[in-house]
Amino acid sequence: MKAMKKWLYATLVLCAAGAADAGGEKVKVRLAFPPGDYLMTTVSQSQGSTEADGEKSPSKDDSREVWRVQVPEPNDQDEKKVLIRLVEARTEGLESGQQYRFDSTRQGQQTSGMEFAYAPLMKAEVLVTLDADDTVVEVSGLDKLWTDLDTKAHTPMQQGLLAEMRIAKSDKGFESNFRRLEALMPKAAVAVGDAWKAGVRMDLPLVGELKVRYDCKLVALEPGSQGDVAVIEANSTYSLSKPKTIETQGVAVTLRNIEMAEKARVKVDVQTGIFVSDESTRNVSVQGIATQADQQQEVSNQNSSHTTTTLTPTGAQPPRDSAVQAAPRAGADTGRPSGRAQSQEAATPAAAQATDQTGDSTQGLPVQGEADNGDRPALTAPPPAASSRPSSAQPPAAPGLLVMRRQAEPRQNAFSVLVPQGWLIEGGLFSVDPTQAGGALNAIETKCDFSVKRDTAGTVMVRWAPSYNFVDWSRAAEFASLAQLFPPGRTYNGALVKPMPTVEQYLMEGFKLVRPKATDVRVIERIDLPMVADLCAKLSQGVNAQMAQLGKPPMTFTAGALVIEYTEGGNRYREAALTALGDWRAAAGIWSNQFTFHMRAPAAQETQWKPVLDIVRQSLKFNPQWVAAYVRAAGERGQAAAALFRSLERIDQEIFAHRSAMQERISEDNYLLLTGQEKYVNPYTREVEQDSSDYRFRWTTPGGDRLYSQQDGFDPNRDAQLNQLEWKLTPVEQR
Repeated sequence: MKAMKKWLYATLVLCAAGAADAGGEKVKVRLAFPPGDYLMTTVSQSQGSTEADGEKSPSKDDSREVWRVQVPEPNDQDEKKVLIRLVEARTEGLESGQQYRFDSTRQGQQTSGMEFAYAPLMKAEVLVTLDADDTVVEVSGLDKLWTDLDTKAHTPMQQGLLAEMRIAKSDKGFESNFRRLEALMPKAAVAVGDAWKAGVRMDLPLVGELKVRYDCKLVALEPGSQGDVAVIEANSTYSLSKPKTIETQGVAVTLRNIEMAEKARVKVDVQTGIFVSDESTRNVSVQGIATQADQQQEVSNQNSSHTTTTLTPTGAQPPRDSAVQAAPRAGADTGRPSGRAQSQEAATPAAAQATDQTGDSTQGLPVQGEADNGDRPALTAPPPAASSRPSSAQPPAAPGLLVMRRQAEPRQNAFSVLVPQGWLIEGGLFSVDPTQAGGALNAIETKCDFSVKRDTAGTVMVRWAPSYNFVDWSRAAEFASLAQLFPPGRTYNGALVKPMPTVEQYLMEGFKLVRPKATDVRVIERIDLPMVADLCAKLSQGVNAQMAQLGKPPMTFTAGALVIEYTEGGNRYREAALTALGDWRAAAGIWSNQFTFHMRAPAAQETQWKPVLDIVRQSLKFNPQWVAAYVRAAGERGQAAAALFRSLERIDQEIFAHRSAMQERISEDNYLLLTGQEKYVNPYTREVEQDSSDYRFRWTTPGGDRLYSQQDGFDPNRDAQLNQLEWKLTPVEQR
């Protein structure tokens, strides 16, 4: 029965796959896949329970998959043969009382048996045929994979896993993902606020025919890199119209009913037709009959899930159609395996955990080892540590190789940062709903909570934290009556009433909220940052001038940083936290935090991680199209916001310029935030870029990816894992 429960759960996986006023200008929103190279990333969390024979079994799953999508130019029949490969897979959870885990980026992180299905899936090629208007014609490559494994599935776990894959990763299942997105697109031009209905039927293997109904609405047009991005919200219902009966491990299972309610939010680039993101929440109920040895029993499953899928161009040139159809995967029949096969089958013991560019087990760290590809440094993993926690893995020392990919903020494409290959990004821009917050004090400006993390636990990470307004009546007698009605702890006009703390108090309060399980906490360094306070004051000159005309005192600022050492989860960490506090209590009874930023790493490894974190921190770059659209939408307020955005990009330079002038002494061993700098000339834009000086060689691509190396003679253009993009050295600016 465990395999049958696994199959039921797989049914849920398959089902799960797959603000402005009305009026205004109508736009045509269509789904398209322009020729190019893309990464499609899906992150999913689900939990539920299966009931069979009166016994309930809980289940949960957290997974992340990265697929490389290569869209060629159309062939002679005006079709595109899209090649899709799974380049990274991580999944862990609980099913039928058993925990499971698979992580393609880390050897030794698999539950026994999981690699039975995932290892061949990582080598498979999925071919999607699109017709002239980019609608899907057929999908192939997956069903044959599972058929070939039929005779090799001997254990109950292998058989159950194979049954799950036949549903969740079938040709029809993959096709249904495309069909769903196609169905959500409006048939005619629509304006913000317009609504439409759609429906589709899906014939899925081992499940049957599903009838789906969509109620859709264009809720907003947001600025994107190529122009407007259409935001479509959809409420969907799925029902089983023609069930099928299947047999697995001697059990015949017939689904009697499937009910699923889905709320989706899909973003599509109006100019290109590329779907930018697809976020959905689903609640599923499944009932079925299981028959074994002429005995029947009812089985059911309840499940809820949240899934986010993004499609990001890599900047590589699109493949020619003939190459997509005919060329074997690199390393096939050449006598020398390449990519993942090389790292798993032909690696030396010193490089036993090395993988290819798309599945780097070192998660983007600079690494050291003997050359395994010409003059290229081997992508070797750090030596094993006593603990299995990710933070315990020792970061390798130079000389090494660090590959950074420029990734956009996922929600509005407002800015981008350089992210070490294999790391995670979380969060982004968001707005506060004044009707939910109880007022507009924190709903005026768009906010940002954005993190770059080495792993889900954030053992090494940076975070840009949001700014909030708070209320403090203590500096103005005119607010005395309000102070009686709204004492500390209450909310006034959407802002928490709270006495203004010192910078250190604010940072420590925030630390305790974010790190509630931290023990043995010690502040090892306190740093005043008058240069940041001066920068904030410059940005407020216009507002302060207006307030002076009204006889009101100006807004003033204090800024500083703390370096905190603590223990969390058995590991010792060191974290730097910075903020500026704006004091407008005398004029408006308000104070706020600005430029709040955090960085952390294991304490014993701080100096090794610091160059990586510095590069991430210094790489923030705002999208000028987004800024322009924001300014247009916000009017005069937007002009001030634009100045703020520009200051975010140059705050590093301001800090270092003032640091030199003021001869501040910052401990390099204790302070992660500040580091050595150098100025480089971008060979594509000719712009001068300020960046870390910790690496001897710095390469970049037209799309802004970077590679850092310590080795003489290494050229990424001659590396089979890296030469999909053009790389050029960035020389140091001559002075």
